Amino acid sequence: MVRKNLPRATVATVALSILLTSAIVHSQETDDAAKAAGIMDEDLIQPLLMGINHLEPIPAYDPDGYDIAVYQSLIGKRYPELWMIGKPSFSPEYAVLLYETVDESREVKVSDDGPLSITTGPTIWILEYVKARKQIWKWNDEADEDGYIRLDIRVTDDLERKKIQVSEEFAIYMRAAWESVLEDTRYTKLQYRGCDGATFQFYCHHNLFGEIWTPAGGIPGMLTSLGHELITLASAEEKDRTEREKKCLTLATTIELVVERESVAREKGVPGPTFYDPESSESSEVENADPFKP
Repeated sequence: MVRKNLPRATVATVALSILLTSAIVHSQETDDAAKAAGIMDEDLIQPLLMGINHLEPIPAYDPDGYDIAVYQSLIGKRYPELWMIGKPSFSPEYAVLLYETVDESREVKVSDDGPLSITTGPTIWILEYVKARKQIWKWNDEADEDGYIRLDIRVTDDLERKKIQVSEEFAIYMRAAWESVLEDTRYTKLQYRGCDGATFQFYCHHNLFGEIWTPAGGIPGMLTSLGHELITLASAEEKDRTEREKKCLTLATTIELVVERESVAREKGVPGPTFYDPESSESSEVENADPFKP
């Protein structure tokens, strides 16, 4: 499949408005960049100053069953190519997922193997937004016999859904952005999490997982922004989808470029944040950005 490169000016616009928040160490340059991007609140700037510029592994231990309840409610038994789950502190959980499925509007074949029957035929790509109508994380209204008010976490099927069909090429762009960020998932010694915020979890086929708490910018913030742009696209009226799709494609391409530059900087031992400058001699990389290039 041949990919069309996005215009340099388009990527530069996204880069200047979002990528300036990408930071690795605490410095005056980081402060100025965050303020230039319109992030003035100290609580939002702090994660950048502390160097959270990658995703962390999703904890394997789920003591209260919350993570699995959210997953089973929003993702269920489907096998998406990628997804993002949003878990705000005080509002319902939601997810956006991208998956390939058989196009039932065309000729399909179902094997006669009982419970092992397989449906085959032409496939299509679906972008879907799913949101719980009520928050899955909740407490019981009354105390138990020991006098404790305990969590009442349950799988729910009371969901809002919106979905649209997208092209295979679009799916490949999104997959490449997700994969580029998730491949750099690692632990951090920095304590940056709080109580009032949101946790965002990501997955990409095959078995790449990561999460971030309340990203203020940088690479995690960019991927979270892309997830929310996909939600906007899935919810948009048909007349607005082309413009929304272009925005998603631009941001996905930009993410790959920034991840690559951060990786090269680390390998060279270059300290501090790396910023995208559309006027630099290296800006031609944007015009020819290709996630399939080795």
